[in-house]
Amino acid sequence: MYTADAAPDAVINAYVFELKEQIRRTPAYLNNISKSMLTAPGNNLVVVHENDKVLGGLYTKTETWEGLRVRKLNGLFSKLKGHGFARHIISRAMSHSLDTERLAAVVRVMPSGEVNAAAARAFALNGFFPTGIKRYSISDNTLDSHLYATAEPDGKTYRAVVLISRLKDQRTS
Repeated sequence: MYTADAAPDAVINAYVFELKEQIRRTPAYLNNISKSMLTAPGNNLVVVHENDKVLGGLYTKTETWEGLRVRKLNGLFSKLKGHGFARHIISRAMSHSLDTERLAAVVRVMPSGEVNAAAARAFALNGFFPTGIKRYSISDNTLDSHLYATAEPDGKTYRAVVLISRLKDQRTS
């Protein structure tokens, strides 16, 4: 696991490349993901790699969400399907997120209604639970540019299943 400012360029570049490759095989919604999104101050990267080959990963960022300090997990993918690898990546991120009350993740709902069931299952196995489907506005900020490809018909919003994990509860159990 790397803090965003300490991650080697080769690892970040390989993660961005692999994330785009994984997404290209599904409805493309993160085609505009960039290195600057990942390396913003306070972000962490959980990247599993062998030399310069990235096998899976995610990035996290702390933000205020619904009035709470939350560590949000983003960009999860795993090249090793069916082996619980994504679950281990999430677990690793959780072990480095004890500075927040909660973890949050969103699993996008495509305009067709399709949800990434494998990602939702990996989060559920780590104690995340769905709190419902929410509609979010897409800002004009370039960091939101990846959202346009799966926007709702209005072109200004997207839907996602919101998943929450209470870290405090898990540390005491």
